[in-house]
Amino acid sequence: MTVPKLKDYFAIDVSTFLNPDEFAQVFNIDGVDIWAVQDIDSTNKHPFGYADGVSLFQMALYVDSTEIGYKPTQGQVMMINDERYTLESIIEEEGLYVLKLEANR
Repeated sequence: MTVPKLKDYFAIDVSTFLNPDEFAQVFNIDGVDIWAVQDIDSTNKHPFGYADGVSLFQMALYVDSTEIGYKPTQGQVMMINDERYTLESIIEEEGLYVLKLEANR
């Protein structure tokens, strides 16, 4: 009998985390519908005003690294639900990509 490893348990947790009955929603990322979990930065309650009439909106998306099909790169422009975002950073955590995104609004 093979003893499960910790990363085997993480795979189960990822599927629970990205479950539409739990936390996930469908996001259209660069033309592909993907289950993801959105984390809107608490600073967005009062977005940064850095130009007259323009605010900086920040969010994180947690996506399955296999479902997105490629590894995005820092500085890349991504279309998410028909809105333009710049990828400020990407972190890989046990089968998930954490995409830190910014957009001008």
